[in-house]
This record gives sequence, structure tokens and C-alpha cells, in this order.
Amino acid sequence: MPPILYLDQNAWVAIARGAWDKSAYPREHSALAVLVEAIKAHGLIVPLTFTNLYETMKINDHSRRSAMAYAQATVSRGQVFRGRRRIFQETLSFYLANHFGLPKAGSSEHWFLSDVWFESVADLSSGAFETVVSQRVVDLIRARPAELLFDHLVSTDEEVRREGVRRYSASSAELLSGIEARRGLAAG
Repeated sequence: MPPILYLDQNAWVAIARGAWDKSAYPREHSALAVLVEAIKAHGLIVPLTFTNLYETMKINDHSRRSAMAYAQATVSRGQVFRGRRRIFQETLSFYLANHFGLPKAGSSEHWFLSDVWFESVADLSSGAFETVVSQRVVDLIRARPAELLFDHLVSTDEEVRREGVRRYSASSAELLSGIEARRGLAAG
């Protein structure tokens, strides 16, 4: 199994800077070169998370967002960590099978990774995308994951991008506020 490397958003920013301007960011460019070499030589896998994609979509400067998207799509090859529900489901199933001596379902070695960028939110098998994404589109994304991830990050209609970021940010803020309110009640 090739090694898997998780990069947080700050690391992705550094890599994008190194890709964008090697004279202004020589250390970042060197780090990017080492990373690319490790990917080529050792099959290193550097998947993205939903948070990486969301933070990239939040960038309002198109050239900065394009540089970030290019670095992310190229280095990750369009691979993402699957959404938390799928990871929780698989992990729980594996634990229960081990604990109770049940047969384990045959998961692939990299079951927690996907070439379909929107599986960082929800699994295709969950039915969440049935009415909005055709099988032809899914097949196209699987055939060209990095290219279509880049296209999604930089070519989404500007109003749609802004509204999506606004709605997700508002929902996240509301969720955090509710958690904090419950935490306050529990502490009292």
C-alpha cells in the first residue's frame, strides 16, 4: 500500500505558492518538487478533504483560487477522502465484525478514498446525488478526476459559488452556535 499524506489547508497554501511563483517562494517550490517526486517514485497519495475544497471555493480572487485549485488537483490527482458517514460506517462495520467474529465485507484497500470529488461530502451509494448527477457524469469524473476537480473549483458560476459558500458558512455557524448552547446547558 503506498503511503498516504494528509495536508492541512496551510500546507496546500504553501504548495500553491510554490507552484505559482518559485522565485518569490523558493522554499515552498522546493517542498512542492520533493512532494511531486515522492508521488512519482513511491506512489504517494495526497487526497483532499471536503474542508480543502470548501476553503478553496471561499477564495474570492479568481487567479489565487485557480493557483490553489491547480496545485490541489495536480498533487491529489483528484482523489479525496470519502465523507465522514462512509468512513464511520466502514470503521464500525469492521470493528463489529472483528469483535463478534463475523465475516468481513470485502472492501478495497483504499475504500476511504474516491476519485469522485463530491464523495468528500456523501457517498454515491447513499442516493444523495441520484437526481442531480447522472451516471455519465460520474463516469466522466472517474475517467478524468484531476481535470474535472480543477474545472469544478475554478469554473463554477460565480453567483452559484458565492451562494454555496454563503449557505454552507451560515449552516456551519448555526450548527456551532447550537453546539455551544447545548454545551452551556450541560455545564450548568
